Amino acid sequence: FSKNDISHHTVTMNGEINYPGEYVLPDRESKLFDIIERAGGLTEYANDVASYLVRDGERISLRLDKIQKSKRSKYNISLIDGDIITFDRKTAIVKITGEVATPGVYQFVKGLSSKDYIDLAGGFSKDASRQGATVVYPNGFSSKIGMFRDPKVMDGSEIIVLKKQEVKPFSFTEYVSSLTAVYADLIQ
Repeated sequence: FSKNDISHHTVTMNGEINYPGEYVLPDRESKLFDIIERAGGLTEYANDVASYLVRDGERISLRLDKIQKSKRSKYNISLIDGDIITFDRKTAIVKITGEVATPGVYQFVKGLSSKDYIDLAGGFSKDASRQGATVVYPNGFSSKIGMFRDPKVMDGSEIIVLKKQEVKPFSFTEYVSSLTAVYADLIQ
């Protein structure tokens, strides 16, 4: 942006923001945190893990939960002309699909883990792969569920449990081969 440039570079803020609308970017270093503050912050109904940015037709997942904690967050994305940022509403639901006894939509209860929700859905079916379960968050990020890993579930998340035949089985030989290759690279 130069002093002689009379065009305005703008972004659009939609959804659960106090003052939705179009905002002029003051400079090329404008970041999401600053524009959220100018827009009056999020409403009490905003789901901070259900926000995204659309740039040139591509949906970009945001980590608004991290951005709100610090304006210096590495997730505080620089904005460009034409960006559209949407802040979705809390839904109070969790969807469970795939190989569980009763797939469906369940009430979101803060503090329940992915395994708790699988239990609510009647547990794994006989065809379920216990290593093929994933929590997909509303912003598009995901986290695998494992024997020693029980990720937190957020409002609006989906838990997907795959069939055994859909998941590549763990190969100890492949694992050792990969590990050996890494050690060989480190030694060199």
